[in-house]
Amino acid sequence: MKKKESPLIYLQKDFMQSESARPLRLIAEYIGPHEKFAELGIKHSIIFYGSARIPPKNNQSSKYYTQAVDLSKKLAKYLLDSKENKDTTIVTGGGPGIMEAASKGTKLGGIKSIGLNISLPHEQEVNPYVLHEHSFEFHYFFMRKYWLLEYARVLIFFPGGFGTFDELFGVLTLIQTRKLERHIKVILYDEEHWTQTVNFKRLIEMGLISKKEFQCIEFAKDAQQAYESTVQFLNKKKKSKGNF
Repeated sequence: MKKKESPLIYLQKDFMQSESARPLRLIAEYIGPHEKFAELGIKHSIIFYGSARIPPKNNQSSKYYTQAVDLSKKLAKYLLDSKENKDTTIVTGGGPGIMEAASKGTKLGGIKSIGLNISLPHEQEVNPYVLHEHSFEFHYFFMRKYWLLEYARVLIFFPGGFGTFDELFGVLTLIQTRKLERHIKVILYDEEHWTQTVNFKRLIEMGLISKKEFQCIEFAKDAQQAYESTVQFLNKKKKSKGNF
């Protein structure tokens, strides 16, 4: 009778999911996306952030879903036709709501949609517009945040809740403290919504942030303005051959 061999340690599910193996899981969530982005030829990205709770229709916030589809479609078509930006694509968090809308528009625009999904108990499943081979599944929020920013050149923030605020203020902190050295554009979509939701003016008046620090934020009133701002920034950075 053939002797049954013990499974290799790194193939043992119980061990790999144990507390002791946490460093291995972290390394896997770093190396895996690195290899995949290289395989797909992605060096730069436009990131869409926003609520996972915005439905396609029948809700007062559904206008943002429609506008995110429109904007991402326009940008995808631009990237498809741009010789200088062949290594740039649109990336989302991979889930529903604004993420789904941006993935849908990207697909309609003719380029691959990348989704960096996160495993959560509720509401976060990969949307149907992200191909399986273009989807990543993360356990650790901070590793997902890292990969959302690693190739990012333009960040477009649609209205959202705690998660969107977390991403936004995390990015702004990195810019303020110069931990994020390259120049990126931060666009807040729908100026009226954002200025009513966050009293930036009050923060400046109190000296909690400076006017110069606030200059890293740009508002967009509609999809066309956000599109023009994004394209202008990408073209300017490519021509200058700066730290992109």
